[in-house]
Amino acid sequence: EISIHLASRLQGEIINADAFQLYSGLDIATAKVSESEMDGIPHHLLGSFPPSETLNVHKFKEHALPIVSDIFSRCKTPVVVGGTHYYVESLLFTKTLVDESFTKEGHSDPDMPSDKSYSDVYAALKSVDPEAAAVIHPNDTRRIHRALEIIQQTGGPLSAVFRDQQAQGGASPRFPAVVVIVDYPWEELKERLRRRVDGMVTAGLIKEVTAMHTELSRQKLSPCSSVPDANDDYMGLSAAIGYKELLPYIEAVAGDESDEQLSRIFTDCIEQIKSNTIKYAKKQQTWIKNSLIPKCKRSGVQVLRIWRGDTTLPHLYESDEGDVVRFTEIEALVEAIESRDVLPPSQTQNIYHSDKEPSFPGSCSDSTRMWRKRNIFECDVCGNRVLQGHDQYEEHIKSKRHRKRVTAMHKRQKNMLSMSEKKDSGS
Repeated sequence: EISIHLASRLQGEIINADAFQLYSGLDIATAKVSESEMDGIPHHLLGSFPPSETLNVHKFKEHALPIVSDIFSRCKTPVVVGGTHYYVESLLFTKTLVDESFTKEGHSDPDMPSDKSYSDVYAALKSVDPEAAAVIHPNDTRRIHRALEIIQQTGGPLSAVFRDQQAQGGASPRFPAVVVIVDYPWEELKERLRRRVDGMVTAGLIKEVTAMHTELSRQKLSPCSSVPDANDDYMGLSAAIGYKELLPYIEAVAGDESDEQLSRIFTDCIEQIKSNTIKYAKKQQTWIKNSLIPKCKRSGVQVLRIWRGDTTLPHLYESDEGDVVRFTEIEALVEAIESRDVLPPSQTQNIYHSDKEPSFPGSCSDSTRMWRKRNIFECDVCGNRVLQGHDQYEEHIKSKRHRKRVTAMHKRQKNMLSMSEKKDSGS
């Protein structure tokens, strides 16, 4: 709604920057805009690639930049829309950490045999760059291979590459731009996301995913079973939220489960979609706060927010952070973009052109943050399960399964101690 309104008012054309909306298929699961909703506005890179193709930020940029140039050449405004923020950053900035200069076709280290196990590939990374290995999940083969590729091409550790690029000055804007962020109160947003999933089910999500699973299985491109923690077993569109979460139900329907069991599995799958959608929304908010806004502030790119919660707020006001401007009405936002007069000049200079680091609590450089946010933990109680980051670890130890195993372990230890004491007293 907002992007189409902006494109209409600004003589614009929309470029999709949602990683899964780039693919054809799963229109319901990926929440693609319908043709009737486009309101005559041209949309680019929407459903443009087959579901089997594995895309990345560099392929996206290769296709998107010529479109941006073409739109500019026709005196129109490119409106880049999507929640895959590092795709957006790749267009907005000329240099992002570990940029395209390190990219070659493929994602595997030529010296690393393809039949290597997760543990072998991870061990190879650990031996050459322990610092990078400490923040990359042992099962995340895509990032492990990428790290090994960068190490081979640069002759140095990945961690050093990040620090060197940060020292060179970080990102700079590729062209004049305004970044617009849509804000909702968190609790309201979570409820909206839950309702959206329910709406997808009503609109035919199960039928859509089943058909896609059948097609990908025929092409031998989809995982044969659901493996929630092994994301690299999914390729292309099959990694989209709403697809892999429904595999247990699809497999159960094909089996001999009772109606009661099917109902329970279905409910669990839908709840998993809702949970993963909310987690992804939280991840997007974190990316905006810790990556996108700091880059914009350092490079002088204006950031505007439109508030979709309490409409009693003033049309134009500063956010709590004091770093951006928010609007409650789209029309006010459009006028601000057209005029670029969003703050008094004295405040604009301080907010958008400061050489100081952004003042977020606990703020650090992009490279430092990258190495802090993905610490690896192991839970020996749950069979040495690998957990990535403090948030995932805290969530795991609070989970019912973990607490149940801890209780069982303590019970076993207590029984063993009791048996030992009885044996000692008997002797």
